[in-house]
Amino acid sequence: MDPRERAVLFDVCRADGPPASPILTAEEWPRVVGAATRLGVAGQLRSAIARDPRDHGIPAEPLAELQRIYYAVSAKNALLLATLSEVLSALELRAIPVVVLKGAALLEPVYRDVGLRAMHDLDLMVPAGQVLEAAQVLEEIGFTPDEWYRPREWYLDNLHHLVPYRRGSVTVELHHRLLPLWIPLGVSSETLTARAHPELLAGRPVATLAPSDLLIHLTLHLALANRFAGGLSALRDIAEVTRRREAAVDWAAAVRDSAGVERAMYAGLRAAQVMVGADVSDVALAALRRTAGVGPLEDRLLLAAIRGLALRVTDDALLPNWVAIAWVRVLTDERSWPARVIEFTRSVMRTFAGRVPEP
Repeated sequence: MDPRERAVLFDVCRADGPPASPILTAEEWPRVVGAATRLGVAGQLRSAIARDPRDHGIPAEPLAELQRIYYAVSAKNALLLATLSEVLSALELRAIPVVVLKGAALLEPVYRDVGLRAMHDLDLMVPAGQVLEAAQVLEEIGFTPDEWYRPREWYLDNLHHLVPYRRGSVTVELHHRLLPLWIPLGVSSETLTARAHPELLAGRPVATLAPSDLLIHLTLHLALANRFAGGLSALRDIAEVTRRREAAVDWAAAVRDSAGVERAMYAGLRAAQVMVGADVSDVALAALRRTAGVGPLEDRLLLAAIRGLALRVTDDALLPNWVAIAWVRVLTDERSWPARVIEFTRSVMRTFAGRVPEP
């Protein structure tokens, strides 16, 4: 993918004003549509084309593919939202509090278009003391645990959510903690539930994370759990949350509750601001940067690595995936600069050793 095609993908995901529809050659369009589909931003590309009446030059076949993806995503999301309503009703009968997470919490309140953002599953957070009861409720309405990777006991002991529960094409993950156990979070799940934000989803009132908590979840999941790999859609999520709920975001709380992971929080918000026009508070960014001690050089290195990883750069790119991921891992580490340099060197050496063929 050439720089022009990469630029189009970032441009159509910008939340700070609709860009003009992209003008590409007939040879470039299929590559861009394919990349947008893999990255989960085909809806944004279709929207950018639809809102600009000028001739954008897209051939009939790639345009038809974008339309097909839009309607397929709409149908899948409609099924997920209908199932969400059923699951929430079942949990409500057992008096189990639920906070809806991730895609389902964004689709209607933020994107306001059932086909604009793809969802793969339903993520729900319930109190830790009731998570096994919630799992029993799922089984009562026809869901079964998928233990192909690990048995359900392993998930309970090692992860922040239970084993995936499946019924047909729908998967539900029950979270008893917002983020993986190794990611420190300065706020408890009980506090997150207590200050949850009411929204209307699937035609019913539900609890979602408060705007500042939603930003923390999206940003830390992208920066630490996924290391920004293929993260263009997640950057867009952050940008849309800041645009739709800018007045409601408690930036002071977002900074305060990022204690211990300021580098990762800064990296995610800064990347979303620069790359997709997120309306991030400069005061909050400055506070995170100051606390984390991110210097100008580190800032540039972070953005360079994230820009490549967000589009899943190939290993023949200027900055290969394995280098970019090692870079991001070290630059978001909370240890001292010398310790990060040592860890980066070790990481590169280990990775390089694994890539060198045996003699």
